[in-house]
Amino acid sequence: MVSLREQFEALRALSSDAPAVDKRSRGFEFEKFLERMLDSEHLEPSIRLRPTGEEIDGSFTLDQRVYLLEAKWHEKPLPASTIYMFKGKVDGKLFGTIGIFISMSGYSEDAIDALIAGKDLNVVLMDANDIEAAIDKGFAHVLRVKLRAAAEVGAVFFPITNTLATISDANVTVDSAAPTDVVEFAKLNNQIIILCESHSDIRILNRLGQRILEHKSLSANLRFVAAQGKHGIPRVMNAIYPLLPNATPLIVVVDSDGQVEETDRAIREEVTIPFTLVIIDPEIEAWVKPSASNPRQVLKQLSHAANQSLDMYIDKEIENVNLEEMCKKAPSFQLFYDSIVKAVTR
Repeated sequence: MVSLREQFEALRALSSDAPAVDKRSRGFEFEKFLERMLDSEHLEPSIRLRPTGEEIDGSFTLDQRVYLLEAKWHEKPLPASTIYMFKGKVDGKLFGTIGIFISMSGYSEDAIDALIAGKDLNVVLMDANDIEAAIDKGFAHVLRVKLRAAAEVGAVFFPITNTLATISDANVTVDSAAPTDVVEFAKLNNQIIILCESHSDIRILNRLGQRILEHKSLSANLRFVAAQGKHGIPRVMNAIYPLLPNATPLIVVVDSDGQVEETDRAIREEVTIPFTLVIIDPEIEAWVKPSASNPRQVLKQLSHAANQSLDMYIDKEIENVNLEEMCKKAPSFQLFYDSIVKAVTR
């Protein structure tokens, strides 16, 4: 029998331009994969529940409690409306029921913020990184970490993984960014935690952080965590902080979306731990195209004209950024630059 890892990799190998019938088939096979994973840990899975008037992918038990489960494998991040539909199903069950929602394509930027804004938090969100971690660490372990963060600080999406980039010496040996279990924060020395909104932000911050260290001939372990939304950042910060060694530098990078003062106040009001807050006005792409009034849209247009993916085009543009000039043009970048240097040389 193939391993869970092999089964998962086979599912992930399906091309994004595969026929719709193949994608539907993958959805059914993913349910079988989840059932096998849960069963391997004796979590008593029951898949494909069909109560009258609705459909729920399944349920399972953990620590003598029943959880409802819904899983989606779509091409694009799921919107808030999809999560609210599942939340409505959970609301209609026994008081205190918790739902576990898995999206292999992640969530839209507003989805988690919208869920947090609700009064009752009874849904915990998981993504592809969580399933990856569950294969190696166990589904029960991953879920317990996420449930604790949700219970203690209201983090409905607590990123079980973070991205690690190591600048090892003056010659700059950069490890490829790799997901790492978040509970292993204490195992690295000379580390800087950088918390941002999304995985696309990590891509930009990762390379810019590496370039700053290269420019100053410094060594450090940069660890990036995506909160998947602005409103989730304070909750993720509060959940991560107890896991960090004493005096670990924590830098938060967030878009202002045209609301600098409101963003600053919203984050600081919920957080009492020491951190450096970098607010980019209006969005992180302004560090790549500082003169543009809508830098994200400009980069999309330029990448389309160059017949390149947006990520590849931004990567190329970042390599051409003059760090010293960027510090002069963007005070927020100067703060980010100084914060990294200070964290390493303190």
